[in-house]
Amino acid sequence: MGNVLPIDKPIHERYDLKGSTRGRITSEAERQDPNVVLKDLDWIRAGRKLHLGPDKKRRLLTQRANEPEEPEVGKEVYFIGCIDILCEYGLRKQLEHQYKAAKTGEKTGAQNFSVVDPLQYSNRFQNFVADALD
Repeated sequence: MGNVLPIDKPIHERYDLKGSTRGRITSEAERQDPNVVLKDLDWIRAGRKLHLGPDKKRRLLTQRANEPEEPEVGKEVYFIGCIDILCEYGLRKQLEHQYKAAKTGEKTGAQNFSVVDPLQYSNRFQNFVADALD
């Protein structure tokens, strides 16, 4: 599988966004590493947005084709890659979700765990992306 990021460009920030807020933050010690992968709460607390404009935002949110577009020259370049889309929500993932729910004693906040069923994950992630775009 190829890398979704170009290897010849410096990367200033990396995020692993799942649309989940439970435990999705990096520690101060982790942030000392220049290659740290930041998480959802880091994104939210930093007030990050992808500034695409209304037309590109609409196209991204409604895009169905996988046709790559040529990036436009500008101050910032955004690369969005979806990984783990082929992970099966099988017995292992279901047990992981149940374990986390039992460990925390949470039933109502269980939708915020990083591991949830595919429909919940899809809805949560799409809502997160919609909020992350400007």
